[in-house]
Amino acid sequence: MYKYIDMSIFRPINSDESNLSIIRCVVSFSSAFTDTDIIAGGNNITKDTDLLLTPTSNNLPENFAIYYTGGVFHINYGKTFTSCPSVSIIPRLNSKSSLSSYSSSENSVLPSIFWNNLLDYGTTINAANYNFAFSFKGQDGSLITPSNSSIVNGFDLIIIGAVKLGVTTGNSNKGWSIGAGNDANSTYSFMNVGIGTGNPSSALHVQGRLDSFLNKSNIPTDISLTGNRVLTGDEILSDILNISSDGDYTLTTRTGSEIISDILSIKFHNGEVNDSFNLIMVNSSSNTITLASGSDVTILGNSVIGSSETSTFKFIITGSSNVMVVKI
Repeated sequence: MYKYIDMSIFRPINSDESNLSIIRCVVSFSSAFTDTDIIAGGNNITKDTDLLLTPTSNNLPENFAIYYTGGVFHINYGKTFTSCPSVSIIPRLNSKSSLSSYSSSENSVLPSIFWNNLLDYGTTINAANYNFAFSFKGQDGSLITPSNSSIVNGFDLIIIGAVKLGVTTGNSNKGWSIGAGNDANSTYSFMNVGIGTGNPSSALHVQGRLDSFLNKSNIPTDISLTGNRVLTGDEILSDILNISSDGDYTLTTRTGSEIISDILSIKFHNGEVNDSFNLIMVNSSSNTITLASGSDVTILGNSVIGSSETSTFKFIITGSSNVMVVKI
């Protein structure tokens, strides 16, 4: 028996497309169910009548759900696809005799699909919040109302679509093994990667000890002060500022929203709440340097850097346009 595992197929054999993920399930109308019932779903979904034959719920995306009302089945993928996935629906007939019957109603059970969107609805599933819907119709176009005694006794459902992993177009698509062009010497992914955890909450989430001997840093940025001024984005994000001055001056940070915008434009990182970075400020003069806060920036602790002193400031994003600076 094939088993669904919520992981990516990097590149199927004989396929130009990779980064594909598969959801598959079998639903059997083995017991009676009523209108407005959730009849199958992942671990996070509360089922009204569980008609999932295979696989078990833990082998489906946690928020995958099938909701039935008025002869129509509504589906939530329970995961994020980058484009509209392919869907295959095969009806299961109620008896073997239907396979050889000449009855028009038994020979013309056709699934019809309406695709809605790619939105992530979490655990919400109903006739207004769904990714796609389908029903079974007869040859004359009439709706076949499914039940545990109808001609349709269940269905096989297979969903295949692209997810965020590596490059996602054409023959150059080789999932993890892509650097530049066809260079396979470097590896990357657009997915969150978890080490020691199955539910990463950031681009790289390490649960446990992380050993490293060397850290990558920038060469100190030299600035010479002849008066008070505002720091530039490049200076705030430079790692180390080596400051000389001919007097006691004040350096003011950029505004909170500007700092967050600089993180994206300079470091290519979309800043979020609780993201932080350090700035080391070295006062190479015999004068004092004071760090002052720009709009929507709060500084905690002593912000004065004495003669020939070095101070480290941690910048912490605390809101959509707010930053806190702590001297450590």
